Amino acid sequence: ADCAKINSDGNLIVYLNGRTVGIYDIEQERTISTYTSDEDVLFVKWIDEETVVFVTESYVYHWDVEEREPHRMFKRHESLDCTRIIDYRMADQVHALIGESKNPQSAGRIQQYDQSCRLSYLMEGDVGCFAKFKMESNPHPSTLFVSARRNAEGGKV
Repeated sequence: ADCAKINSDGNLIVYLNGRTVGIYDIEQERTISTYTSDEDVLFVKWIDEETVVFVTESYVYHWDVEEREPHRMFKRHESLDCTRIIDYRMADQVHALIGESKNPQSAGRIQQYDQSCRLSYLMEGDVGCFAKFKMESNPHPSTLFVSARRNAEGGKV
């Protein structure tokens, strides 16, 4: 396998072998599902105990272990072609795909995708995460996206 990651419950492993993504059940000692993509799979990660995200050259997919096929979530923006995908984050209906620049002199790229509006937003950044923040004037917590960039002077949040 090119890559293997265990879920937070410790009972399932997602593995990547070329264009094939598979889910292996440790307790049953067998592969419970496989999916072969038409494109190279560049990144794979558990986003919860039962859902895997994987990124191909063109799309981002979510795959629930209970389902036969993954769901195409959104198209990957072309500006991430010159990056290596290093992370994926999600909060509510907003997704963030993070790519590290292959050129150390250039900033990475972050694609945010709002599922409810079906819109992508691009920004420069090398890392990012979602956080909940409670403001005094709002009875409900707000979801923030915090990103940072590396540069010759050290960095910028």
